[in-house]
Amino acid sequence: MKKFGAIDIWVNNAGISNELSMLPNISAEEIKKVVEINVLGEIYGTQVAIKGFQAQGYGAIYNMEGVGAKKGRMVDGLSIYGTTKSGLRFFNDAIAHENKNGPVLIGALLPGMMLTDMVMSQYESKPEEWKNVEGIFKAISEDVKVVADWMTDKMLTNQKNGVRFEFSNTFKILFRMLKQYFNG
Repeated sequence: MKKFGAIDIWVNNAGISNELSMLPNISAEEIKKVVEINVLGEIYGTQVAIKGFQAQGYGAIYNMEGVGAKKGRMVDGLSIYGTTKSGLRFFNDAIAHENKNGPVLIGALLPGMMLTDMVMSQYESKPEEWKNVEGIFKAISEDVKVVADWMTDKMLTNQKNGVRFEFSNTFKILFRMLKQYFNG
């Protein structure tokens, strides 16, 4: 605020995943940590941003969604992470509805699969598992720069409340898989 005088866009991008494991093997501490960071972090961040944007008379908030935010997307071992993202989809829709007549735009971002540190760290101590999934991950993963550029353009040009910008889709994933197969 001191440097630019106003904030135009706020992106809640903090999030963590549980260790890739079935529910009986996940500690209560890990469950609590994932829920607190993913859900409460986004709720509190959104609350702060809404207050600031209401005071300045405009602004846009975009909350990151992920696996679990789309019905039917299940990944074994990510029940806790997926549950938090499913809840955030409801939260994003509810906050957009609450602000339908206000000066603040609310939206959601679904970048698709990207090979981030959060994903890669799941396999640091499991090189054999990584060897089994590496090709699949590389085929279905998005390039971070390409996704970031696309989402930035969408956010900067958006004028609609309640939008959900989804970079990846079934067609794009199949195209990348076929391209990798034929180039591979």
